[in-house]
Amino acid sequence: MAKRMRPGANWGAGITHLEVGTGVGDGTPSNPQAPSSAQTVLRSPLARKGITSWTYLDASGQATNNETNILQLTTTFLESEANGAIVEMGMFGGDASNTIGSGCMFNYKTVPVINKTSEYQLTFAWRLTF
Repeated sequence: MAKRMRPGANWGAGITHLEVGTGVGDGTPSNPQAPSSAQTVLRSPLARKGITSWTYLDASGQATNNETNILQLTTTFLESEANGAIVEMGMFGGDASNTIGSGCMFNYKTVPVINKTSEYQLTFAWRLTF
């Protein structure tokens, strides 16, 4: 499954984009509403960007050239990108593009607020174990 979901797989697009948002739902910025299994989009999308890099990881969490069941997808938002109170994020693939809401959401996560400003870059490393 990790091989199938990696970006650029020759039999399909895999997971290609990370979308971040500001939607807290019924929660608060420090404790956003928990994800729902029925959720297919972010509550309040802020920005989307293609996966910057990806790698397989071995059982100890080290990068490896061998295919494993652990995939790490990384995206970096530059100083001018995704500025706001980030509390939700989703991984998208299929026919996803840089257009917010396109493609199929593969995974969704909420986090306590990350106040991203134009003062810095922010890198997300998302590990998926299959």
